[in-house]
Amino acid sequence: MQQEHSQGAKQLEDIGSQAQALGLLGHLYEQDQQWQSAQKLTQQALELALAERDSLHVAEWQWQLGRIYHQQSDQTRALQAYQQAVEHLGIVQKNRRIIRNTVDFHFKIRLNPSIENTWIYY
Repeated sequence: MQQEHSQGAKQLEDIGSQAQALGLLGHLYEQDQQWQSAQKLTQQALELALAERDSLHVAEWQWQLGRIYHQQSDQTRALQAYQQAVEHLGIVQKNRRIIRNTVDFHFKIRLNPSIENTWIYY
């Protein structure tokens, strides 16, 4: 059954959608305590997220792998997965700061004078 689900996810054309479908399937298997299937699907999702350079989902799937490894009493791999998840969350935060600063800059340059002029008009 896991192979059927995996094939269904791979039929999605968008790599990000494939990763999301595989990761969510991995989570369902995790909830059902089918650790090997959960691990395999989550690793596939992680590989796709890494290929897409999608740090947010890389962190999500690393964290999920950490939980799965923990349940299999593989504490070394669990810790490594958690550490990698935290590293990727740091990348996400850094990217968000860059985006926020860029938006703030564009607001100040383009919109702020326009808003101030409109306010003075009224």
